[in-house]
Amino acid sequence: MDARIEFPSDDFYALDLPVDASVFRTYSPLTGIEAVLPKILADYGFNAKILGTGDARKKIAAPIERALEALREKDSILRLEMHREIFYRGQGAYLIGRLADSTRATGVVIALLHSARGIKEDAVLIGVTPVRILFSFTRSAFHVLAPRPGATVRFLDSILASKPQAEIYSAIGHYKHGKTLLYRDLRQHTRECTADQFEISAGQRGMVMIVFDMANDDMVLKLIRDQSQKPKNTTRRKVMDQYDFVFKHYRVGRLIEAQPFEHLSFDICWFTDALLDELTREASRTVRIEKDRVIIQHAYVERRVTPLDLFLAQAAPDMAARVVVDFGHAIKDLAYSNVFPGDLLLKNFGVTRHGRVVFYDYDEIVPLTDCRFRKVPPPRNHLQEMAAEPWYYVAENDVFPEEHVRFLGLSTELKGLFLKHHQDLFDPEFWQKVLADIQAGNIKHILPYTPDYRVTPA
Repeated sequence: MDARIEFPSDDFYALDLPVDASVFRTYSPLTGIEAVLPKILADYGFNAKILGTGDARKKIAAPIERALEALREKDSILRLEMHREIFYRGQGAYLIGRLADSTRATGVVIALLHSARGIKEDAVLIGVTPVRILFSFTRSAFHVLAPRPGATVRFLDSILASKPQAEIYSAIGHYKHGKTLLYRDLRQHTRECTADQFEISAGQRGMVMIVFDMANDDMVLKLIRDQSQKPKNTTRRKVMDQYDFVFKHYRVGRLIEAQPFEHLSFDICWFTDALLDELTREASRTVRIEKDRVIIQHAYVERRVTPLDLFLAQAAPDMAARVVVDFGHAIKDLAYSNVFPGDLLLKNFGVTRHGRVVFYDYDEIVPLTDCRFRKVPPPRNHLQEMAAEPWYYVAENDVFPEEHVRFLGLSTELKGLFLKHHQDLFDPEFWQKVLADIQAGNIKHILPYTPDYRVTPA
């Protein structure tokens, strides 16, 4: 592929085409969803394999019926349209469709779960928010047959409420397509200089990465510093390997997708003086200025989230409490997926627009299976007890969970709430048990929806 034309658009392929009817099956809901549901499952090949009871079918049908009733108008012809292919991820299979008439579409997802006893109907998701979270940029791609990915993306676009199409392509595993659209959006956004400029992102400065915002956009660019700041001790190659690890790993809704780009070129007018100074001083191996252009040799582009420490400083008490509890769940979800974040500092986590806590500082991330979780040995004398440095041997990747509580950075009230829900995070036994389960091949399925969407017991 000629690098000069790999990503720019030639305007040949239009993304605003109507949804291709060949990618979905249509069902008439006039006889009731509960009556149609067996036909839907049979068309996917699940007719003889589902463990769900009649009660589960009623619970699946009820919210879809309510959504139908809300959409139904006089003389309005409503259809249930289900994508022909199944979307697989982890131990879940998702039947994705929409309730549609001539002008509107509401997303409908029937979630099936491969449990220890077999396949069962587990949840039903209706509407924008739960379906968007299912397709979040913090989750690994689905496995789905999409011989014409553009047609599948247009179907999904109709129910995902202006979600960037670049992210939808990535969500179905077509990362190059997603990267192409992301680059086109980037070029379009920076075509002409404006009064707004790129600037260093809010929050504490990274010791390994320089992060700056895209003006009037929800993306950030991350560049590797020429030399990490103390006490960090890492290399450019190791940081790139960490990002590659995250890209390939099962991200369970807690790790942000980072798209790598090379040889990006921007007009110098987009950069504040402070940002230019930071880039030329701290990232000279990556950034150079040629006439009126700023050339970035290597960068990662990510969706912007609010740093957790800033979010908690500004949030209302009830929202702060909810997010702090989710902070603990985020750490546990990472652990269950064989990821140890390296440290638990608030500044390394962020909050999405849906109030979900995610992790984005990848320079110290390691597989849980590479760690050894230990309890701090008791001091044998007064000198050891008062020593500023550990008196015991610490090997690489030794982790002492009880020490993390000192570095949480939470207020007294929020720290108490965190400990009430997640005291086990500071006990080596929690981590050792999770590690043993992973090593034994016991994979924990992390639900991409909250329990209130479930129709069967956990």
